[in-house]
Amino acid sequence: MRVTKEQAAETRKALIDAGLKVFSEKGFAATRIEDIVQFAGLTRGAFYWHFKNKLELYCAVYKEGMIYLDLRLQAAIDQTKSALENIQRALDFIASDIRNDEYVGKMSKLQYTIEWTPEVRDQVEFMKHEMTLPFRTLFYDLIEQGKSTGEIKLEYDTDVIFKALVSLLIGMSNLRHEKNYPLELEHIDPMISIFIEGIRN
Repeated sequence: MRVTKEQAAETRKALIDAGLKVFSEKGFAATRIEDIVQFAGLTRGAFYWHFKNKLELYCAVYKEGMIYLDLRLQAAIDQTKSALENIQRALDFIASDIRNDEYVGKMSKLQYTIEWTPEVRDQVEFMKHEMTLPFRTLFYDLIEQGKSTGEIKLEYDTDVIFKALVSLLIGMSNLRHEKNYPLELEHIDPMISIFIEGIRN
C-alpha cells in the first residue's frame, strides 16, 4: 500500500511525540528504539524509514521544541511596546510555559537527560547552535534597541545581558524539575523583575 505524504507526516510526528515522552522520562542512553515505537504504536520499520538512529530522532525532537519556542516568542512581541517591555513580555511567556506547559516542561527536562558522549556532543551542539539562532537574534535585537532608546544600561555588554537572561531561564528550568526546591508560580514575576530592573537605565 502506497503511503501518502500526509500519512508519512503523521507517522513522523507520532515518532517525535513518542521520542519527547520517552527521552524526557528515561534519558537518552536508557531509551531503546523499541520503547519509542511501542509508545507510538508503530514498527521499527516505520522508525527507520524516518530516522537513521535515536540520536537523529533526538535532534528532531529538539528542533520541534525550538520552533515552538520561537512561535511563542513571536506571539509575545508587541510592536507598540518598548524594547524593555517586550523583553519582559517574552520572559513572562517562556517562564509561564516552563512552569505550566506540559510540552515545554518535557522539552526543558529533555536537555538534562542526554549523556554527552563525543558523538552526541558534536551532533547536538551543532544542531543547537543552528536552532537557537532565532532566539538569540530576537533578544540581541531587543537589547540593542533598548540601548539605543536609553532604556537599557549602555555599560553592560549586550552579550553579557543575553547570557544573564539565558541563565535566568535555565535556572527556572532547573527548578521546574527540582523536587526539593521547586519553581513556585508566585516567584516567577519577582525573579523576572529583578533581572529587568538590573538592566534598566
